[in-house]
Amino acid sequence: MFVNLVIGLSITTALGLMMVGSLNLLSIAFAVLFVGLGVDFGIQYSVRYRSERFKSEELRAALERAAKRSAVPLSLAAMATAAGFLSFLPTDYKGISELGAIAGVGMLIAFTSSITVLPALLNLLNPPGEKEPVGYAFLAPVDHFLEKHRVIIVVGTLLVAVAGLPLLYFLRFDFNPINLRSPKVESIATFLDLRKDPNTGANAINVMTNSESEIKKIEAKLSKLPEVLSVRSLNSFVPEDQLAKLRLIAQGAKSLVPRSIRNLSMPRLRRREC
Repeated sequence: MFVNLVIGLSITTALGLMMVGSLNLLSIAFAVLFVGLGVDFGIQYSVRYRSERFKSEELRAALERAAKRSAVPLSLAAMATAAGFLSFLPTDYKGISELGAIAGVGMLIAFTSSITVLPALLNLLNPPGEKEPVGYAFLAPVDHFLEKHRVIIVVGTLLVAVAGLPLLYFLRFDFNPINLRSPKVESIATFLDLRKDPNTGANAINVMTNSESEIKKIEAKLSKLPEVLSVRSLNSFVPEDQLAKLRLIAQGAKSLVPRSIRNLSMPRLRRREC
């Protein structure tokens, strides 16, 4: 199972890089999801194989019966899990969207490798047969109950799911990770207090560019967004009509500076003005 997991993870990583080009801090989490969920397919097939191997000492027959009896539930689980991850694709969050694409494809790869690579490895290694039944004997009554009343259980589960669908209307997504932290922690409480003052820039972002013309375009674009309170650039710290004001300062200096000092100080004022 470990070898099968490494092979599936390698293939998923290669396909993921082909799809998105490069991984980010969110999309790289597919590896954790693949290990945590993808290994379940191998576990399910291996348990079924061990059960069939107890019934028959012939390795190939046990592998074939395990594949036949686990094909439908494993394929259903793979498609459901992949669909859950692929539902992330429409989101505007690039990292989450890429994570859904890679993880969704990864679930299909994990399923495929579990029904191809894993049986091939078992056939190659030819492990010894099972000496006793697989599972817990005290849970046998629960297994029999679920099998006997499976129709009622499935229908009841569907009814509960359908009854809960209207509640999806009230579902809201909170994308702020700060809300995952306790507001009683000193660092979070301090940040929340600073955030109340817009001048502190607790929620500010920085945009870097290479030219003054691009600064004006970005500034005009960001100013129109309702989420943006104010936009400041290097031009914001330059007073308006600076040349005219510098001339007024120079004229005021001529009037205020004594004549005896003016000859010494005015050249410095002119150099500073330039």
